Amino acid sequence: PVAFFALRLSAKRTLTLFLLGGLLGGLLVAQQPELRVSLRARASSMLREVRADHRTTSGNIRADAVWVTKQAARERTLFGTGPGTFADDFLRFQRAPWRYASHAHNEPLEMLAELGVAGGTFFARFLLSTAALAARALRQVRRSGRGERDQLLLGAVAAGIFVFLFRFLIDVDWSFLGLQALFASLLALLIARTLPADPETVTGAAYAGISRRAAGVLAVAPLALAGFLGIEELHTRTFTAALAANDLDRASHAADRLLRINPWSGTGNLLRGRIAFLQQDFDRAEAAYQRAADLLPFRVEPPMALANIAAWRNDPHRAEEAFRNVMRRAPFYSPLPALRVARFRRQAEDLDGAEQVLREAAEHSFPLNEDLSALYYFLRYTPSGESLPALYRSLVRVYKSQGKTADAEQLRARWAQFPGLPSL
Repeated sequence: PVAFFALRLSAKRTLTLFLLGGLLGGLLVAQQPELRVSLRARASSMLREVRADHRTTSGNIRADAVWVTKQAARERTLFGTGPGTFADDFLRFQRAPWRYASHAHNEPLEMLAELGVAGGTFFARFLLSTAALAARALRQVRRSGRGERDQLLLGAVAAGIFVFLFRFLIDVDWSFLGLQALFASLLALLIARTLPADPETVTGAAYAGISRRAAGVLAVAPLALAGFLGIEELHTRTFTAALAANDLDRASHAADRLLRINPWSGTGNLLRGRIAFLQQDFDRAEAAYQRAADLLPFRVEPPMALANIAAWRNDPHRAEEAFRNVMRRAPFYSPLPALRVARFRRQAEDLDGAEQVLREAAEHSFPLNEDLSALYYFLRYTPSGESLPALYRSLVRVYKSQGKTADAEQLRARWAQFPGLPSL
């Protein structure tokens, strides 16, 4: 419909139709008092939540995404935390249990967090330039042969880009790699179709401060970056497939090959550490994970792996401190660090310490609440969901060991109130 209106009607008539549609929608909302009150309350709650340091009743994860972006931008203002790190940023700045998202549902926000002011501004300019080029294509279609097949296709592509741009603001879960490749392809297509040899038209190519040559560079550079990141993705998939087939040699070769291509690859060091740990080569695994922790300072996996290595080396003091560090950095990541620390406390015959660690994790980081009940179906296979029963089973055992039978039964009763959870 957007393409049809853009091609068949004048700009004024198209705008008039959209304004009338908005007015009609507003009148319909006005006729529903309950809906009007609900929308007003939700909007007010979300605005307070975005501004405040705590959650309100909106329960909207997009408000949390705005909060995470603000914190990441404050921490690394100029260049951000790095491409593809928003999921780790969310873990570090998450404000409430069970409310986690690996993407911001708003690409400009996500790029601001990952690429900082420098990259975020460039990305915003990229969006605006693409929109301007699409608008120029629509104007060209309207002025010239509307019945030509190529012109109709160009108009549909341009209108589709507007839809893509709008969707980028509300609900996109694409990776950095896929996003760059998509924009590069669409921009290259529009440049090829909308820059004829007419000198007067070519002069107009500086529509948003971008010349035709610069626009071509914008089309090529993201594709090159996408290809470079694609190398890591390819080797990661090869590594995962080899592990699934229990082919450790092939998995090791994939990790080594990636590091030969890019010695500064944090992903490559993570893969090397993982395969070395499975081969019980703890020295090599520790070196690889330490290198990954240096290259990827915002990832949770490297310090978690280093803590596991310390536990396998029978160094309880060092392992406990490492697991506590993971709990401080990402308290909502997984119950596993709390379980490990509690086990060390029990081995030291410190049942009170074990109870404190497990109870704090159960009450503050992984509580039994309405969010868990609503989201458990999606959380079952996440690090937090998989270890949740073990956390509460361990707490029940500690209560029984201390003779707190009433507390143990009360905890079991609370657990049983939530449908879908496995039995304790």
